[in-house]
Amino acid sequence: GDVWGYTAFSTLISILLMVGILIVCNLIKGLEKPDEKDAKTGKTQTVPIMTMIKLALTRPMICAIIGSLGKSVCYSLVYGIMAYYYTYVIGDMSGMTFYLSASTFILMFGGMAAPMISKKIGIKLTCIMGYAFYAIALVLSFIFGTNGIAFTALMSIGIFGYSLEHSIAGALMSNVVDYSYYTTGINARAFLYQVSSMAANLSGVIKSAAMGYGLAYFGFDAAAITDRAVMGIRLITAFVPTFFLVIGIIAYAFFPITEKKLQEAKDAFEAKKAAE
Repeated sequence: GDVWGYTAFSTLISILLMVGILIVCNLIKGLEKPDEKDAKTGKTQTVPIMTMIKLALTRPMICAIIGSLGKSVCYSLVYGIMAYYYTYVIGDMSGMTFYLSASTFILMFGGMAAPMISKKIGIKLTCIMGYAFYAIALVLSFIFGTNGIAFTALMSIGIFGYSLEHSIAGALMSNVVDYSYYTTGINARAFLYQVSSMAANLSGVIKSAAMGYGLAYFGFDAAAITDRAVMGIRLITAFVPTFFLVIGIIAYAFFPITEKKLQEAKDAFEAKKAAE
């Protein structure tokens, strides 16, 4: 029964992922491809290493990377420690199955809502609102964390906030890359996108350190669970992700690119190109 249940769940998730990929493909259909060649010489542009480093250390780029770190840490740490939480804090793993299912559907719902919300208030504020929503859910999950139903409900609902940022992070990063191109005339798209992936890689290190050193600090021993260890699991689950969400909120608050500023940079760039 359990085998078929997990098989059906995995199949459903796979189908949902494919649907999501098809939706994204449809959204980006017809978009212009990056201009990888110099308009005058027709040759592929080469960017000096020092120039690429300078482009990666701009304020928009740093804010975007630090901001996305909150999402990455939440995803890797929360999902990594959840089995510990349901096993040793709640004492019932059945709630984790519901959490995984509910969070998946809420993630999809948030993904559909994110474009509409960002259209109303902008990408920057949508990211901040999403992180704040998730942080509040995490804090409340600590307060009511010994109740399995309350904990599962709060963690599932919190995913909505996560999905808001997650769904439009690509658009925000695209704005950073485009703004860099419009203001400098240097095409470093591939490099900047690669640099932006650092947050996901760093989150894995943070997750391993938080779980490894954190659980060790609170004396976790699967063979002899103490109240201190249980409290440690609760603290790590709620407040380590919340800390990075707050850091992300601060980073996004200082993010300087607005839709208006990006359009102005694009207009100036196109006017300059037309005058050449």
